[in-house]
Amino acid sequence: MDFCKGVNIAIVCKVFGFTGASAEVIKIKFEKYGGRAEIYSDKTNLNQISHIIVPSKITENALEKILNKKLSDLKCYIVNEEWAYNTIIKKQVQNPSFYIWSETPSQAQKRKPQTICQVEKLPKLNLNFQSTQNLNYHLTKEIEKLKNLYEVLGDKGRSITYSNIIRSLRLLPFKVENTKQLEGMENFGKKTLNKIKEILEKGTLERLKSFRQNERLQVMESLTQVHGVGNDLAYFLYKKGILTISSLQNYAIINPGEFTKTQLIGIELHNEFSSKISRDEVENISQTIKSQVFAYDKEAFFEICGSYRRGRELCGDVDIVIGTNDTDLLYKVVENCSIITHVLSLSGHKFIGVGKIQDLHRRIDIYCVKPNEFWFAVQLIIIDFYD
Repeated sequence: MDFCKGVNIAIVCKVFGFTGASAEVIKIKFEKYGGRAEIYSDKTNLNQISHIIVPSKITENALEKILNKKLSDLKCYIVNEEWAYNTIIKKQVQNPSFYIWSETPSQAQKRKPQTICQVEKLPKLNLNFQSTQNLNYHLTKEIEKLKNLYEVLGDKGRSITYSNIIRSLRLLPFKVENTKQLEGMENFGKKTLNKIKEILEKGTLERLKSFRQNERLQVMESLTQVHGVGNDLAYFLYKKGILTISSLQNYAIINPGEFTKTQLIGIELHNEFSSKISRDEVENISQTIKSQVFAYDKEAFFEICGSYRRGRELCGDVDIVIGTNDTDLLYKVVENCSIITHVLSLSGHKFIGVGKIQDLHRRIDIYCVKPNEFWFAVQLIIIDFYD
């Protein structure tokens, strides 16, 4: 996917609250999608740049001092970081006119921006995250099964391809009833349209049926549902004759040394993790964690994400994003939160673990970011974009 081809960006960072980490994320993503990107330095050739990304709050004098150039002399767009974030999230180069960094009318008139790249005119996807119902669940549920099977087979290429298709279908603002509605849209080539047509006509895919007849695939798909069990371990267990989750649980009790701490917890609590979580329980868990967050940082941002924010009545786990400048906040919250029962992984930026507020243990993921990165992180997690 090279929708950023022809886009050459320079990123002005480490000033006015725009961190180097944020800039690095933007750089990596733009390069991944075919663009050229660099962190601005004295060696940057501005004549080869199509867009300069700057902090929203930077002043004219400060920017001219950094660039060592009058803004009126530039022939490229000066945009804020939101332009970059939305280009990445929507997988389409955004119209810079909506993200122009604040400037005086005289500056805007003197600078005549030149469009360096042509953006393909495709139907826009609905990215209103307050309206997150998946109107195409009848399609995504079948394609997700296919994606999961390719993951089990270790075919990362096809798995990523199907993930992109699923994401695009989820974001469509209409229900797909025939393939003509998708013709010409990104991620919907001829082969994909044929699969969607098959699902619309038959309710499933023949390829899924053939995969289901393969014992190894059936066993590995089942075992990889256990938290911490990847494809390699599942195949190892299959060769040892462990064909069901219950036999895996019995084997782990006898041979705990063959598993990591995370795997043992995942195996032990699998039945509880498999039970869906109501929205009320998600809210109760989140409220307890939120109270701890605000006890340490009253200015923090806090949002429940994942399937809860997408509007699902039942969730698989609890995803939370916190925005704070306190680099130790997550450690303090995890240490003092009464509902946290297991820590699977913990850093200053991310907690992966387990909590219990009612009868069952629940999986909890907490992401901690800078305040100016907060809504970007929320949107990324909503559309399952971390890759």
